[in-house]
Amino acid sequence: MRLWSLTLILLLTASTAAREKIEPDALSASGNTIESPYFKFHYSFPQGWLTQDDKVRMENNRETHRKSGVGHWTYNLLLASPGSISADDKLSLPYIHILAIEKAQDLLGNGNYAKSLAKTKSLAILHPPRQLRIAGQNFTRTDLADKDVHYEALLDTTVRNYFLLFQFHGRTQEEMEALVKTMETVKFDK
Repeated sequence: MRLWSLTLILLLTASTAAREKIEPDALSASGNTIESPYFKFHYSFPQGWLTQDDKVRMENNRETHRKSGVGHWTYNLLLASPGSISADDKLSLPYIHILAIEKAQDLLGNGNYAKSLAKTKSLAILHPPRQLRIAGQNFTRTDLADKDVHYEALLDTTVRNYFLLFQFHGRTQEEMEALVKTMETVKFDK
């Protein structure tokens, strides 16, 4: 009887754990604040900004992974802009993009992602990678510019074996800096 009871308890626990699996791109939103239960962070983007429809975002993540055939997942966690966001992720400046790439922190972390972008695009590095501590988390920040018409600040960190990247895109350096200030709202749960 004890063995039967123990087996039943283990099966129920395993069943509950399987149902409660949190997907890396699962988010909850309240107003202009998102919460990522998987990566355990909260972030607030500017008031009045729009985000991509959550169902569309998650479907796009799965479709992109299916088409790429790559073993590592790339998840769009947030696309936010003062204007509308199309289903195909097309944005006009300014905008904020948060993404997570599985098992890529060694390859892309510490400013390596920004350096590779600068080599392959028409981007110039405004400020070389520098280390920051935000909400108890180590970040690397790199600023890039594209011919004085597109400025972007890239802040990357590692969470749960993922390269986590916060991107802030603006038409001017001042606009980009104003968006970077929203990082003051980031909180990581322990």
